[in-house]
Amino acid sequence: WVDDTPTWEETQSEVQAGWPYCMCVGLTSAGHLVLAVGQVLNWHTLIFNDPYGNKNTPGYPSYDGKYARYDWPGYNNGYQNLNSVYWCRGARGSLPPPVDTIVDDLQIRYPNEPYGFYIFTGSPSTMRFYRDNLAGYSGHFWWTYTTVSADTCYVTWTPHLTTSGVYEVLVYIPSINANANARYKVYYAGGSQTVTINQNNYSNQWVSLGTFPFNTTGGYVYLGDASGTAMQKIAFDAVRWHYVSQGITETDENYIDHPFSSSITRNGVIIKLEAKSRECSISLYNSSGKRIKHIDVSTRNDGSILIETLDLPSGVYFVKLNSKRENRVFKFVKIR
Repeated sequence: WVDDTPTWEETQSEVQAGWPYCMCVGLTSAGHLVLAVGQVLNWHTLIFNDPYGNKNTPGYPSYDGKYARYDWPGYNNGYQNLNSVYWCRGARGSLPPPVDTIVDDLQIRYPNEPYGFYIFTGSPSTMRFYRDNLAGYSGHFWWTYTTVSADTCYVTWTPHLTTSGVYEVLVYIPSINANANARYKVYYAGGSQTVTINQNNYSNQWVSLGTFPFNTTGGYVYLGDASGTAMQKIAFDAVRWHYVSQGITETDENYIDHPFSSSITRNGVIIKLEAKSRECSISLYNSSGKRIKHIDVSTRNDGSILIETLDLPSGVYFVKLNSKRENRVFKFVKIR
């Protein structure tokens, strides 16, 4: 909000409450912007961050403008006078909620903090490369222009997970300034995977990157501005971790509530339900815990289900059968 006729009482109230208070004053021949950050005792003297330096010291403009002291117009407490106060801009707000399974772009991760949203501003990047809009998830997101092959700007989202397990990772795509092929890189327990999402295909919606295993620490999502095409617009908004299950653990115990048998063929795994099945589902996971195939079985008489594996690389896989009450897991190894 802006006040074109600010008073001392209003200014004092905003400063003492700790709200940001920008003032256009007459320190120089033109309108001069300073940020009021405090008051000296009970005097009509304010403490400022002055981008031009400290007018009380020689050589103004200079580089010592932090906590410069200036007197209010009409008062003389030994400091340079503001001369005039033309207008003031105030701001009110609240801190974002603590980071949990949703990490938004205003939940900034500061140095030595384990969770939150991190913006890279080191060389060759700089903060001026990042633009923002009052739109998207929670009414704010960042964006920048893309590069071809190497990231100049990048961000990360690091969640606060209290439970290890399998999570679906979803990203929020805003409705504007998002038309790039975004290369999200998911770092999970045991590995990483790059998932490309064309942001132009979505508008104000969550988009899934897939399902991955996570420990309580160490997992995050990375997105840089390299998309293969220059000068597209790429958005950085919110990322959500949706808990799916505890993950895969191997067991030799039969926990399914109806009997079955299994066999391995050249083309896949055959599951034989030896009695009429109630509701159950069959899922195939790789060794990192990512679900790669899923079959829902609602009613089936004595019959077979084939899980095709021709398209899978060599490795260790787990088949998990879930019923309403219990489950069973068994392992197989594919060798080309």
